[in-house]
Amino acid sequence: VRTSRIDKITAWGGMSSVKHIQKFLSPGIDLTALNPKYSMSVIGAEALFSDEAMDEAATGLAVISGFFNQTACTNTRLVYVESDTDEASIERLVEFGRRIVAALAALPPIISTPSEKPNRDLEAELEAAGLEEEFYDVQGDTLSGGVVISKFADRVDFFGQLDNRVINIVPVSDLRQVAKWCDDTTQTVGVYPESIRDGLIDIFSLVGVQRLVSISGNDPMRIFREIQNLPPGMPHDGIEPLRRNVRWVIDQRPSADRPLPLDIAAE
Repeated sequence: VRTSRIDKITAWGGMSSVKHIQKFLSPGIDLTALNPKYSMSVIGAEALFSDEAMDEAATGLAVISGFFNQTACTNTRLVYVESDTDEASIERLVEFGRRIVAALAALPPIISTPSEKPNRDLEAELEAAGLEEEFYDVQGDTLSGGVVISKFADRVDFFGQLDNRVINIVPVSDLRQVAKWCDDTTQTVGVYPESIRDGLIDIFSLVGVQRLVSISGNDPMRIFREIQNLPPGMPHDGIEPLRRNVRWVIDQRPSADRPLPLDIAAE
């Protein structure tokens, strides 16, 4: 390909693809880099108040972490739950984890299926975490999906390896604290219940979060459609790729020899 015939390049995929395309860059070529992202969910304390709310949140988390078998940037891998870390609170989180594993198993095959083979590296991490019962509770596996529950307010060391429908649940006393784990690589944040959204949108936007979606409703197919149903041309990864990947020309002509209306003049 002759670079003299290229105006713009869009690099989408892993870090290797973004680095590879850089060798084609020269003055006059504009690169739109859709870099690798990660996604998470935030769960308000209300999710643990009743069995009904817990089941609804578990279904939403199963969908947002499980669709496409957790291969997309949009998939949740970390879940921050508004919760204390005393024994009773952790027991509620453990029960929440059980319901998430059950919800993963119940997902329609059109949304998600068990993995064809285990992730050996991640399995080793899960086994090691399971031995540290003081710090973690581990449920499930890398075939059917699983949950690692942190018993303290921090994510697991191997959070970057979470895959095969495995998520890490982290208790935090205030969901605004989650902002310290967010940056411009944070793409999608699942939200439950909707009542917590307004208190988080500003601080999340400031630190780089690019999208908030609802995981309420207790209907896997509806939640899946809501997450995926974006009109063409919408912002993605914090930019508007469609507008950025066209060349804009201003055809500015002389104004007519008459006064402009006040509303236009003010602009």
